[in-house]
Formats: sequence, C-alpha cells, structure tokens
Amino acid sequence: MTLFDSYLKVRAAAEDRALPRASMCHRHLGDEPLVIVTYKLAGDPASPLGVLVGTHRDRPAFFCAPEPRNRDLRFGLINPFAEVVLDYLQGYVPVEGDDRDASRRPCPQLVVPNTATAQFLEVLGRSVRHPGPAGLIPPATVQAGRHLAWFGGQAEHPGQALVLPMTDLLCEHWTTGQSALEDELLAAVLAWITPGPDGAAAGALDAEDGPTAGPTSSPQWDKKHLDPAIADFNAARDRSTDPSVVDTVGREVREVVRAALQPAWEDTWTALDLLRGLPTAPHAVTRRSRDAREWEWWSRRVSGDDVRLRNTLSDREAIRLLAEREADTALVVAQECADDPLRFAAQEVDGTGVRGVVEYADADRRIIPPGKTRRVLRPLIRLRLAHENHRFEADDALCWTERDGAVSMTVLGRDDATMTLEMTSGVQRVGGVTPDLPTEVGRVVRLTSLDLARGPVKPVHDLRETWTHRRLADDMDVVNDVSTDNVSTPTTSAS
Repeated sequence: MTLFDSYLKVRAAAEDRALPRASMCHRHLGDEPLVIVTYKLAGDPASPLGVLVGTHRDRPAFFCAPEPRNRDLRFGLINPFAEVVLDYLQGYVPVEGDDRDASRRPCPQLVVPNTATAQFLEVLGRSVRHPGPAGLIPPATVQAGRHLAWFGGQAEHPGQALVLPMTDLLCEHWTTGQSALEDELLAAVLAWITPGPDGAAAGALDAEDGPTAGPTSSPQWDKKHLDPAIADFNAARDRSTDPSVVDTVGREVREVVRAALQPAWEDTWTALDLLRGLPTAPHAVTRRSRDAREWEWWSRRVSGDDVRLRNTLSDREAIRLLAEREADTALVVAQECADDPLRFAAQEVDGTGVRGVVEYADADRRIIPPGKTRRVLRPLIRLRLAHENHRFEADDALCWTERDGAVSMTVLGRDDATMTLEMTSGVQRVGGVTPDLPTEVGRVVRLTSLDLARGPVKPVHDLRETWTHRRLADDMDVVNDVSTDNVSTPTTSAS
C-alpha cells in the first residue's frame, strides 16, 4: 500500500464513503462474460453445493447438489455446470487464418464475486480434469475441468482479464474505509461505493449479517437453514439417488441455496455495471492481446487427442513463472500510472513521478555527446513543477508517460520550482514524420522513473540449479567437514 492509498483509506473512513483511486477502468470488460457464483460444503474443498451461472443477469442457470457428500448427487451438479461452461467457451474457439490484431480477436472472460471463488473453481477443475478409473467422469466434465483449472492459474497473472474477481477489481478502483479482510465481502464493498441513507459503515455492517458471496457459506446460515434442510432431505430420500426422488424431496434445499446465492449474483452484476461506467484505460486493451494469445495457445493444446497435464511445476518452470510475474507486476503498475492521472498522483506523493508545465523548450537543440564526433538531436525542456520533488537529482533518468515511455530524458539541473531535462531517445523522425514530443510551451508533462517497456524476462536465479537447493562451495566444505583420520583411501591396482 502506497502513502497515497493510506491517505485515501483514512479519508474514506472519516467521510464514511469510498473514494476513487482510479479514474479509468484498468481491466478490459468483455461484452458477454460468464458470471459464476458458487457455494461449497464447509470443510470439503471440492464439493459444490449450489451454482448460479450465465451470461445474462435475468436468466441464470441454477444447479444444486442437495447432498454434496454423495458422489452421484455431487456430479448431478458438476456435469450440467460443466456443459454450460463448455457451451460458453465454444463461442471462443480460435479460427484459423484470423489475421486481426490480438486485441480484437474473441476471448472468453469469467467473472466471479471474489478471489476465493476463482480459487475454488480451480480446485474443482483439478478434481475432475482426469477421467478417473474406467472413465467414470464424462468427457465433457473432464474437458470443462481442464479449462477451469487453467483459468484458475491465469487468474494469478498480473493485469490479466480472463478471470475477474469483483472484490479485487472494485478495491483497485475505489478505496473503502474498512480493512482488507472486510473488503473480501462484495456486499460490504458495494455499501461503501454506493452508500445508503444510513451511511457506508452502517451499510457494510448490515451486509455482514446477510449471506456471503461464496464459495464458503456463513456458519450461522449453515446451522439455521442448510443443515436442517439437508437432514430432512436425507431422511426423506432414504439413501436413494434416483433423480425423480431427489427432485421431489430436494426442493427445500434448492430453495434455501438459491435464495442465499441470489444476492451475490445481483451484487456481481452491480459491480460490473459500476466498472462499465468508467472509461477504459488504453493499456487495458493492450494487455487483452496477451489474454487472447494465451487463450488461443491453450485452446489448441487442450483440444488434441493426447492431452498431458502436470499437477505441479518443475523447478525451472517455477523460476520462469516467478520472473515473468514479477516483471509483469512492475509493468502493470507503470502502465496504470501512465494511463490514469489519479494513479499518477500516488507516484507524485511517493516521489517516483513528477508533473509540470513546459515553460521553455528548445526542440531543435543539437549537441556533440562526449566521445562522439557527430552532432545529434537532443531537445531541451524546462518544467515549472506542480509540486516540490526532492528525490530526482541531476543525471537521473526519467521517461515521458505518453508514447509508451519511448521518450527518455535525463535531468540536467533543478531547483525547488523548476527542472531542466534533455531528451535522449524517441526524438528521431520515422518515415519522415516528426514524432510527438513534449516541447510545446504550456503543455502539462508527466514523467516517471518506472519502466514502461517490458524487456526480456531474465530470472535472477541460475536455471541450472534451483535457488532453494543451491549451495556455495564454501558452504559445502563446511557441511562436509568430516575428519579423514583413520579413513582408508581406496586404491586401484593394475591387473
């Protein structure tokens, strides 16, 4: 959490309302995402109790397992749910020869109330993505399980929009006056963003007394409503799993579960509407290209006859994945600050960004760099700073937040009110066209020390040896420091 976020958190609590921490939506929102709201049985990681799923707010599909601990009844929910997921994904099968830009090609999107639901879907997918002995699990369920497990893994990638947990996304765009743990309840977050007549804090307290957004249910709800209904169902069915019997005697459990899931379903769509009300950040579209490419690669791989899936990553794969996510995390932070003036304000407070108005510019300045013989173009600008910034000194490198950071600058000098900078890259003509440069007097310029260009991912660890098992030579000498007294040395004899 940055200093600016701490300031917003204190103000939100004092003013009893959520405060925006972004003026743009930094995730791409699909035109027809698949919304999934789930409940699972307490104490069992992969036993779904009820699911609401669909692409339309008014027409969700509802599936319920009145007794999830029974395998037949549990798969009475999992199998039809898997078919809905597959039907949705069939609309996004890659088309060979589609030469459109990746950001414009179709790409699926799953929307869930919170991160716990995304994790539950991954666990559920992993539990059914193998046919099992004698192929007990239907092929459609196996295929859907593979997809759900893959989506769960993608949900952890920085900046992705394949899986959108609404609590995380709302808290990336608004700051509430409650703790991070309380922000995991979707209804409470919405109470802060759209407070009622009694105020945000009171609305959040009321939300805590209502149903959870899943996948884990409230213990009080379990004890008061769910447990008695399941007990009555088990007594009435008398161990029968016949669909006609289950449909008849399981009506009470289905009504209880449906009523508990409905508020979370409505809240998820309300959260989507709030985010759709924000303009889309430019880099959100750029990052969608990565999502489309990943989906196309995965869709082709999983559609083959011989699909082999690993349950764990190798050491090298883990190192590469960690390095990739570290690099993308830094890139997403830089992109969001470049897109959004409100996000950039956090940089100004932390001292990693500076904003000012051009009061002098020499766009045609040419110099001979040290050690060179040819004159090169090095435009010069002087900024009237909007705020004091004592972090940047002479020779520090900054980049312009526009043009994806292609224009780099070096600080030549500064005082409390102004900063003089020399442009060192991104200034040459391309195809006879003069590039856009911040050399217009009166123009507001935002500069950042963050890197807006993602270079090749270079793990900090040696891929030949895992860092968790690597031991320096000196350490090995200490560990193996065993006295060799009275130890015979093997000899070889010639025959």
